[in-house]
Amino acid sequence: MKPTYSPAQQSRLDAISAQLQNAHSSLPELSKDALRREALQIHKDVETKEQLRVEQKAAAKKERAEAKAKAAKRVADYPAKPTLEECHGDAGVYRDEVEMWQLGLDERAAQKILDSPKSSLPYRDSANRTLRKCAQRRHELYPDYYGPNGERLPRRHSPVNSAETGGSVIADERSYAEREPFDGYLKRHPNTLTLGDEYHSWQVRCEFMEYVCAMYKLKREDPEEYERQQQAIREADEKRRRANLVPIDHRGRAIENGAVKPFVPTNPDGSYIRSPLQMKVWGEQSREFARLRGEIVDAPAPVELPDRTTAYRLTLDGFLFWGDNTPCESPLPAGTKVINAPTPPHYHQNDNEIPAGVKFDPIAFLWMQVQ
Repeated sequence: MKPTYSPAQQSRLDAISAQLQNAHSSLPELSKDALRREALQIHKDVETKEQLRVEQKAAAKKERAEAKAKAAKRVADYPAKPTLEECHGDAGVYRDEVEMWQLGLDERAAQKILDSPKSSLPYRDSANRTLRKCAQRRHELYPDYYGPNGERLPRRHSPVNSAETGGSVIADERSYAEREPFDGYLKRHPNTLTLGDEYHSWQVRCEFMEYVCAMYKLKREDPEEYERQQQAIREADEKRRRANLVPIDHRGRAIENGAVKPFVPTNPDGSYIRSPLQMKVWGEQSREFARLRGEIVDAPAPVELPDRTTAYRLTLDGFLFWGDNTPCESPLPAGTKVINAPTPPHYHQNDNEIPAGVKFDPIAFLWMQVQ
């Protein structure tokens, strides 16, 4: 995109260009450099503004697209408000339908609050109260269709759906879909029927009721054929159940048609392939049991001999002792090194015994208190 300059910027650029191209100009080089920098700055400002304008247009276009998508999603999520024409001009029905529509919106909003993990306890209590009020109001508006808790009630079906029809009742031979057409809210919007869970449930219920009606009709007209079909169904279920059973031998292997199919990896002789961890655990258990039976005798624990290469002499009375505070025997072993030591606390001359709770540290050359 070609940059657009304002009249003042264009005139200034023309003046700078004329001065720089004038061969007879007496301007020094510093002034010419300043003019070049000024022209470059003008070009940069115009290009930055053009780039900013392009980015703003792209951001505005993106916002409009997001708003349009959000509006479309809102229209898809929330059904349209009923109109008086859809209710055939009946003010009472229109009022009830509008109230049912508002109840649906309130229930959706309350359910969103309950589904959000960020909702606090007061908001959740308010949402639960809203759901209870909506369910109660639905029952008040349409007691034949909604229960006290807002659940959909089964509709009164024709006599053919009942086992106690008897011979005096004329059975309705129409299909269940014709006798009980879809009466949900989405029926006024046929383009969205396939997207609604309510419509799908109605389809499943129609298929099930068609099967039930056919079975009741067959039971009335031909009981023997009905019993034969029921016996065939029971045999097929038993066959399917037996096919899913897998016999297992004492080693935990599946037996299929006389052949043994191991459930776990085994060796060629049929034994299990033990994992390294199992081998380690079983080996430790075997050694422990053998030790309890007396088959394994543990080696005696090594005895740590005290250091007898260095002796210490108290400067107070010349008492000789080893590093573990035991008195030295006389004479000392050959090659014994003797180190002078200060008098320990609570030691008196000629006690010939180091007090308990202290130990001489030859490196720090002081007595340390020990537990």
